[in-house]
Formats: sequence, C-alpha cells, structure tokens
Amino acid sequence: MKNQVLVLDSGYIPRGIVSKERAFTLVMKGSAHVVETSPTAKLRSAGGLEFDAPEIIRVNRYIRVPYRRSKTVSRRAIYERDGYRCVYCGSETDLTLDHVHPKSKGGTNEASNLVTACFPCNVRKGSSLISEIGYSITRSSGELRDIPESWKPYYI
Repeated sequence: MKNQVLVLDSGYIPRGIVSKERAFTLVMKGSAHVVETSPTAKLRSAGGLEFDAPEIIRVNRYIRVPYRRSKTVSRRAIYERDGYRCVYCGSETDLTLDHVHPKSKGGTNEASNLVTACFPCNVRKGSSLISEIGYSITRSSGELRDIPESWKPYYI
C-alpha cells in the first residue's frame, strides 16, 4: 500500500484508492486537495522539483454511490480474507465455511457472518454460538489489515 492514496469524497467518506501519481494529478488540476501527506515519501518532477507525496486526498465534490444489492460472497473470497486458515485453531487443512451466527439462529450468508473453519472445529461448533462453546476468532472479520495508520480513522 506504499504507493497508494486514500480518496475521500467531500463528506470525508472513503471512496477509493489511487496511485500517488494520480492523486497528485487530481490535486494539481484542482479537483481535490491534500488532507494528509506522507512523512517519508516525496514526488519528483522532471524539472527537479520535489513535492510531499499525498497519503489522503479529498475530492471537491460529493460522489454519489448508487444503491446496490449485496453481492453473493464466494467461498474463495472468504478463504483468501482469512488467509486459508481456520479462524478457531489455525489449521490449514480440511477447510470449510462456518456461520459465526448460525443460520438456525437467524444468521445470514453475508461475508461478515462467514469465516473459514476446519472440518473438526466446524463439527464441534455445530449450530452453537461461539460464546456458548468457548471458541474465539483469532482474526476478526473485516479487520483493517495492511493499511496505513493514518487511513484507519476514516474507516471507523
């Protein structure tokens, strides 16, 4: 993520990620302004000028996002998010999907309710809540990994 810049709309809502060069172009054109700069990264022009590289920019207009129904989530996407490991014991073999809040108790098929589990842990859990059997998730669903600390306040 070191060459990427967080793009916020005029309401400071995260709307995307662009390269540092694209962000700098948006700022120079007047379409956006810099919210935070990188303390270490610099951009250099062909003429030898040096600029602080942006880390977060805010566009000057609100970006309207059309309503979309929630997409069905793929098994592979859940496995990738969880690093191909059981979130209960860390095993990398015999993986399945588990509903953290069981469907029999009103759980949904949304990504925030699905985790990767090995078959033995999934069978032991059954239709119980993790709090009922003493399980804990070693990786919280939707955690903000591998992003700069300066971006985290905009995702809360």
